[in-house]
Amino acid sequence: MSIIGPQPVHRAKTSTILDIEATEAGSISQEFATDADSVLISLFAESVSGTLDVVVYTLTEEGKTLPVIIFPQLTAATSNLVIKKAAAIMSRLKVEAIYSDATAFEVRARGIGVGTTSVKILGANEGKSSQRDIGTTAESIIPSSLSDRVGIIVRNNSPTGTLYLGYTSAEASPGNGYPLEAGESLGIDLAAGAELFGEASSGTIDVRVMEASS
Repeated sequence: MSIIGPQPVHRAKTSTILDIEATEAGSISQEFATDADSVLISLFAESVSGTLDVVVYTLTEEGKTLPVIIFPQLTAATSNLVIKKAAAIMSRLKVEAIYSDATAFEVRARGIGVGTTSVKILGANEGKSSQRDIGTTAESIIPSSLSDRVGIIVRNNSPTGTLYLGYTSAEASPGNGYPLEAGESLGIDLAAGAELFGEASSGTIDVRVMEASS
């Protein structure tokens, strides 16, 4: 069993955060710093007996933890890497893994620049893309969803303007929403039936959405 030291994850560099071979149930967490705008987190499971749950959090200056990635629960080895994007809102992140039995897995992090995204969801066999014009009144950016949806990518496809995202119309505002600048993309674990709202800072924002289902 090994974990990375306190050195930061740099842009265009991949670091192994966790390298675990456990013989029984347990949990482990590891914090790391990044000087990149965003990070890509990858999970590879060589073997899983029982279940494996991995969550990535960003750490605020007040010491609070906010989840930015919740990987699909694994019950078997992955045939390839499961990759998600997490915006590095703060300079420190934490990876937490909980396993119900013997398991062997790795978690890696790679620093990336603003606007870069890559999402590959284990078992995804259906997808859908859509376009929405979002104005200065908060509205849903997903008019319909796939059955068994597990994740989406949202892109602010306009040359200027900020898109504010939230899980309710009240949250999708300049005061509370997650800001997505022009040209930026964000990957989110969002189950079928869950809603995501957007509001433009001014004018109209061209929003592109890709969904994936299991």
